[in-house]
Amino acid sequence: MKLGKTVRIAIALLVITTASVAQTAPKYGALAIDRSNGFYYGWAYDQGSLAAAEQRALQECQQRGGDCSVVLAWSGSGCGAYRTIDGNVGTAYGWGLASTKEAADAIATRECLQRSNGKPAVNYVWSCNSATSAPLKELINDKQAPPAPSPVSAPAIDEYINFKGSKLTASGDCPGEGVALITAEDETVMVLFNNAPSGGSATVNASFFTEGCTSCLGISVQDITNSLTYVAVSGSFSKSGNQVSFNVQVKEMFDLIEGTGSGFTVSGVFVCEE
Repeated sequence: MKLGKTVRIAIALLVITTASVAQTAPKYGALAIDRSNGFYYGWAYDQGSLAAAEQRALQECQQRGGDCSVVLAWSGSGCGAYRTIDGNVGTAYGWGLASTKEAADAIATRECLQRSNGKPAVNYVWSCNSATSAPLKELINDKQAPPAPSPVSAPAIDEYINFKGSKLTASGDCPGEGVALITAEDETVMVLFNNAPSGGSATVNASFFTEGCTSCLGISVQDITNSLTYVAVSGSFSKSGNQVSFNVQVKEMFDLIEGTGSGFTVSGVFVCEE
């Protein structure tokens, strides 16, 4: 059967129109990640619908082992980029969408660095839809911050006095300027610090007791059980924040005055509650 000229033209126009529609139909892309572990992620590109792109990205992410959600989706010509920091540093990530992968990566890098406090965003992946005449359109861009890490309690400080071979559980205090003290829980030993520095380290000698030095650090140890007083003749003292540590050589007061007798070491750590 011969077709008339008008019919042939109509068929040709239909073919051209169908091809044009197919060419301009938007493609869809998506990115899914696990917000608690940025190394679980999944991509989709060149999908025929948004739903298909989301499903594909979620499947890929879940196959890696993640608890995933879609954070980025788009249609038309364009690229998504994704950056994460090194896994042994922590979890931080960022993503970007732009007409080129280079521009998208610049956004992703900036977003990741903001979340990582400047730690390098070294891990880089990207995905682009095939070039079409459909314009780029952002459909989903969930820039919610990652969940805050669970607070970690500071480890308890072991407060003690080492006295004559015994480690005694103790607690400390700073009742006034330049004064600090630590007392054994069983109330057998107490260490008193006069002119204690507010921070940093200091060497210890007996000038506070032997020369009446009003600005020198003086450390005395009270053996409450035996009613004896010892004074520090050498050693060290340090205070960092509210934590105090000391390690001193002491002599009994009478022996120090007479220049007789031998000494022993007393040390300890405590939290100075001001």
